[in-house]
Amino acid sequence: QRRVHGKQWYQRRVHGKQWYQRRVHGKMGIAWERYAASADKTADKTMKIVDSYKDHFPLIFVTIAGLSNALSGSVAGRQPRTPHPVIACPPFKDFSDYLVNIHSTVQMPSQVPVSTILRPGNVALQIEKIINMCKRAAGQKGE
Repeated sequence: QRRVHGKQWYQRRVHGKQWYQRRVHGKMGIAWERYAASADKTADKTMKIVDSYKDHFPLIFVTIAGLSNALSGSVAGRQPRTPHPVIACPPFKDFSDYLVNIHSTVQMPSQVPVSTILRPGNVALQIEKIINMCKRAAGQKGE
């Protein structure tokens, strides 16, 4: 399973839900859920969402947040530490936006592991690899 976090505006404007549906749910058959939450404005909501999945395996959080991206680090650094991988896929308006804002996603504090993948299609492929690795480790058939 895989859960998606992100600010609602980013999901609608930049990524939408189509690539998740086609690549992850439709083509790959991996269940997913989408939430709109913010580490800055709705921190309690974000933490409740993260905490509600602490016993679900396999699970990967994908965060979609730009500007001063506190969401990815908040999800990955949740104490006690979330046992789930976090993939950040920050949206950018253009190359100038990328140059200014990529650092808030890439530069995480120590003990806050976040993987950053810029292309949504590559996020879907990485999720597929992780899920299949978990299946193989559990003795199930991976694809």
